[in-house]
Amino acid sequence: MDNILDFVRSAAGEMGVSESQAESATGGVLKALESGASGSDFQSLLGALPGASDLLSKVGSGGGGESGGGLGGLLGAAASLTGGGGGGLGAAAGALSMLQGSGISSDKLGGFVSMFLKFAQSKAGKELIGRLLDGAPALKALIG
Repeated sequence: MDNILDFVRSAAGEMGVSESQAESATGGVLKALESGASGSDFQSLLGALPGASDLLSKVGSGGGGESGGGLGGLLGAAASLTGGGGGGLGAAAGALSMLQGSGISSDKLGGFVSMFLKFAQSKAGKELIGRLLDGAPALKALIG
């Protein structure tokens, strides 16, 4: 896989979801990583993932995704595991709501996030992804 669209196609096939669902969920993961990241770390990630900036623009403007998913309880649990509603959690919760809107069922979401992180590590390196994930405790809670 060379770019973010390759990842979206591959993830859709492996997870048994539509490409628009995978695209929306990928945008949610990127937004969640961005919410707690230093600007330079997130820009490094975008530089390592061709097409990621375009995907963020697309999903951020309401494109892609399907409704449903039933993740309200899961997102609430993730938020509670990260210490409630203070600080950057509001931005992270907003980003995670993109995951809810993707229509990917809650039983597949952790696997999707793990799949994305593995792809991102292969492009951007384990150290950078580790730093970004440290700033996104709600994502950490989703993958256990």
